[in-house]
Amino acid sequence: LLFTTPYGRYVLFKAACFFVLIGLGATNRFRLIPELIVNSGTKPSSPDNWRKLQRNILIEQLIFVVVLVAVARLVQLPPPEG
Repeated sequence: LLFTTPYGRYVLFKAACFFVLIGLGATNRFRLIPELIVNSGTKPSSPDNWRKLQRNILIEQLIFVVVLVAVARLVQLPPPEG
């Protein structure tokens, strides 16, 4: 039912976006932010690291808006029977 109904496809789409958000958040938390912290004590942080973090945050926000639109559409669809 997940692949054959519009409701199921929206649920899968929302779940996929959610996992992308988790991946971006993990990248920020475990890769980009530690690089900024380590570099802040010894030398000025690379503008490239800040740009990467800002880019990831912007992408996260855009995906979150897409998830909200998908949820709004999901609420309008009847759940599949069976």
